[in-house]
Amino acid sequence: MIDGSPLPASLAVYYNSLTPQTDNPESEINFQLKLIKNVLNEGEGTQLSVQIQNRVTTPHGMIVAVIGFPGGAAPRFDQLRELVTAGQISYFEIVDREVILYWRQLNARGKDGDIISLMLDVTGQFPGSYTGSASRCYIYYNEVNKFWLPGLELKILPVS
Repeated sequence: MIDGSPLPASLAVYYNSLTPQTDNPESEINFQLKLIKNVLNEGEGTQLSVQIQNRVTTPHGMIVAVIGFPGGAAPRFDQLRELVTAGQISYFEIVDREVILYWRQLNARGKDGDIISLMLDVTGQFPGSYTGSASRCYIYYNEVNKFWLPGLELKILPVS
């Protein structure tokens, strides 16, 4: 107040989160990622375990997993092509620091193939401590119901 007169005021607050909340904790799919080793030497490799499981008794069409890779590390492009050829994934894209994996279907819980499980090779290229963007998995035509995971953390040590 100035001289007893109120001043008009407004306040705007914006925030973001490194890992958005999963839209539905009881979602129809479960998504897990795990780096086998979180500390690498420059040029050394490790593997990333990817698991997607159907939690319901109905099958799903197209499933998408967007994996945020830590800076300084890279997937093996030729391995991703081999996974397509072997039928373990239907398609993939690499956009900036994210690897996007697609599957045409995920069988119903309790049926053969209700769990997608694969290992991706990861190579530590540049020394430093990195955290990737949050990863997510969802049913392709239901993008509003995403299952989120925190960014993968990786430390790459320089070769001396």
